[in-house]
Amino acid sequence: MSNIKSRDIKSTTPLDRILKAWLAHDLDNLSEEDKGILQRITEIDKRMQAGQLVKGNKGDFSRPMRLKELVEWHTERFKISSRQAYADIAMAKQFFLSTETRDDKEFARGQMIQQGEEMMFQAAAQSDFKSAAAFFKELRLLRGLDKIDVETPDLSKWEPINPLIIDDPAELGYEKFENPKQVIEKLLKSFKKGPIEKLLGDPQSDIEEVYFE
Repeated sequence: MSNIKSRDIKSTTPLDRILKAWLAHDLDNLSEEDKGILQRITEIDKRMQAGQLVKGNKGDFSRPMRLKELVEWHTERFKISSRQAYADIAMAKQFFLSTETRDDKEFARGQMIQQGEEMMFQAAAQSDFKSAAAFFKELRLLRGLDKIDVETPDLSKWEPINPLIIDDPAELGYEKFENPKQVIEKLLKSFKKGPIEKLLGDPQSDIEEVYFE
């Protein structure tokens, strides 16, 4: 798959114009309206990755922001309508792809490993080594370190062999028969001899008859 280039994008929507300028390293020439959209979706992406800080009795922690919380924060931050906030959130997900919903087991595993490592180190920092060990055990299973890796060939890189057919045995170093059909007939005829005939016959004469007659 070839890389996307700025000339391949049609500037029909604000997101298209931003992506085109992004790929061309020409964000300074965006209109003021598009610059405002880029600023808003950039802050949305950062906010979604940072999460919501929750203060608890045993310590503060961060969790992913709910959509309603993100809309309320965005409307207050930029003084825009809720409808525009929902549109900005959709554009941020489409542009940055950092929170795009994926039905991919590997993506979900990576997210769980990342969160699990943070919780493991946090538990160890609080001297809760029992919880840290539990996280360590689960992370080992998530990473598949309890299984033996089986090397499988990458079929996407497999190239079939083109067979080379040679109809002249002399090219392979074998003797070439001028009348191969006649030789085959003589061989088949010699194979049809019975066991007694073969015992009574002279093997050397059979060979001479087949090859030298």
